[in-house]
Formats: sequence, C-alpha cells, structure tokens
Amino acid sequence: MGGTKGMKKFVLILLLSVLVFSFLLAGCGDSTTAPEGIGSPKDTESEVYHLTFTDWGPEQLTLAQQSVKAIKMVEERTNGRVKITPYFSESLVKYEDTFSGISTGVADIAWFVSTFSTGIHDLNLIWHRLFSEEFPDHRVMSQVYKDLLNNVPELQEEMEKTGVRWLSIFAMPGQDLHTTKKEVRTPEDIKGMKIQAYGDVSKMINKMGGAAIEVPVNDWYMGFERGLFEGQFLQWLTLDAMNLIELVNCHTVFGDGGLTNSGVGYLVNLETWNNLPPDLQEILVECFDTVSEESVELLQQETEAALQKLREKGNKFIELTPEEMASWGEYVNDINQEWIEETEAKGLPARDTFEEMMRLAKEYW
Repeated sequence: MGGTKGMKKFVLILLLSVLVFSFLLAGCGDSTTAPEGIGSPKDTESEVYHLTFTDWGPEQLTLAQQSVKAIKMVEERTNGRVKITPYFSESLVKYEDTFSGISTGVADIAWFVSTFSTGIHDLNLIWHRLFSEEFPDHRVMSQVYKDLLNNVPELQEEMEKTGVRWLSIFAMPGQDLHTTKKEVRTPEDIKGMKIQAYGDVSKMINKMGGAAIEVPVNDWYMGFERGLFEGQFLQWLTLDAMNLIELVNCHTVFGDGGLTNSGVGYLVNLETWNNLPPDLQEILVECFDTVSEESVELLQQETEAALQKLREKGNKFIELTPEEMASWGEYVNDINQEWIEETEAKGLPARDTFEEMMRLAKEYW
C-alpha cells in the first residue's frame, strides 16, 4: 500500500516538473513568433493550387486545344504553383449544366458561351445582341467586347453576384442561317420553319412565326439528319467542325459580321479566384487573354477554310441586300429594345452599355 502511494506521488511530481520546464522554455523564446498553423502567415509562394477546367466540347476542336495551351502556359508561368486538370466532352459537367457547375465549384474554370446567361444574367446578355445592319466581323468585335468589359464595371459585378467572374472574353465569328433545303431571304420565309437557335435569336424566330428549338451541341448532327430542325443559326467554322457541311445546302448571309457575335471566353469560380494570391490571379488572366487573342485569328482561318469547302460542294449563298437586311432589322430592333427596357427596370445600365458597344464598334471598324 505504502509503496503504491509513494509511486503515485513520484509520478505526479515528475509530471508537474515537466510542465513547468516546458513553460520556462517557451518563455525564453521570441514571444512575437507564433507556432506554424496558429495565426502565422502561410508560405503562399510554395503552396500548389490544384484547379479543374471543364469544356463540353471534344478536345480535338481548335478552341479546346487553345484551352489546353492556356492550361500549360499557366503551369509554366507560375512555376508549377497552379496545376489545372482539364475535362472535355461533358466528362465533368454536362453541356446544359455549364454555368451551375462553375458557379457551385464543381469546376474552377470553364469555357463559357454568353447564351448560357439567359435566365441567369441580365446586363451580360449584351454579348448576344442582334445587329439590325451590317456589322464588323469577330476580329473587331473581340476588341470591342474586351474594352466593354473594362469600361463597364457593372458587367463583372453582375457575374460576381452569381459566384463567377470573367477571366477573358472575345467574339465568335458571326452567326448566319444555314438550312437543309429552303432558301431564306426575308422574315416571311421563316414562318413555319423549325430552327435550332439560342437566346434572343430564338425570340426573333418565334416572333417571325417559326419554331425555335434548342438542342445540345452533341445532338446537332442527329437533329439535322432526322429533321428535328431544318435550319440553324451558326458560325461557318462550326458547320465544318461538327460535320454539318454534308447536311446543309443553303446559307443566308448577314454581311461580314453575321446576325450576332456571341461573346465567349473563360469563367472562373469566384471563391477559387479570391483564394488565389494576386500574382497568380494576374498570371491566370494574362494566359487566358493570350490564347483568346490567338483564337480570334485561328477562328478566322477556320472560317475561310469552311467557306471554301461549302463553295466546292456547290451550296447556295444568299447575300442579303440592304433592303432585305432592313426587314430583319425591324424584328432585331424590337428585341434589343425589349432587352434594354427590361434590364434598365432592374437598375442596370443596359442602354448606356449598348450605346457604348455601338460606339466602340463604329470607332474600331
């Protein structure tokens, strides 16, 4: 009994001695230095950020290859501090879930087309306005879009309210109308036709008495082939990329710029963006901006190649006269005005933004 009590007393004294000794050692150190992980700053220069990138299209497409180039460029310029894993062909996020996937953080960065903003954003639908007269091509409009994003802070602010922000934006080549059989010159020719389209182009078709149908990109070929729709507003190069050249025979041409230039580019999840140090944010923007500028020229080359294939195939090209363009312009102006009024009613500077876009386009053209 006595031996056990003595042993317990010895252990207690030993423990108290260790605690006192540890406290004295801590007091002898630099009192301004906190242990790692308890209020001390992170070594951000050695931390590696692992991000994901999503694109619903196949990796072999030109724009997808440009995305791969941007991803490699980011890793090189950050010395491996940012590593981005790409996912193509809907392997991470489905086509129709692109925006929700990026805004909720399923992916950190996404290839984004402005038509996905319908029903989500208001002011950012400026990237999908319709043109009531002949307009400059996508090379000019890409600079217009880039400057507009910088000149109108409300555009980025609106995106941030939904959990994302633009890394880079540019204009796709203009959309013209491609049909399997019917020649289309005026809005009256659209009546009764089934046309694949998005956003305000869909509104225009419905106003003209046609039926606008929205089909996922991977079903475009099947849709044309099976007669689900008989026409589509699309870029020339995309006809080639999706093997649609063999299915269409007539083309309605709305000048050099097409009926509309869809704004496209790269979105980043806002939380992901905010967690990156400023130097890495800057590199991310520079890299995706660089490939965006390169993409504009590559898209022009592919546009010319696609047009050559269509000419060799013997397809019919319908160049609209100024009078015919004006007949389409009546519907276009109504749709643009509706968008301006609806967006202004929500407290957003739609009219000023639209007028600034028009000013820049005329200045650069």
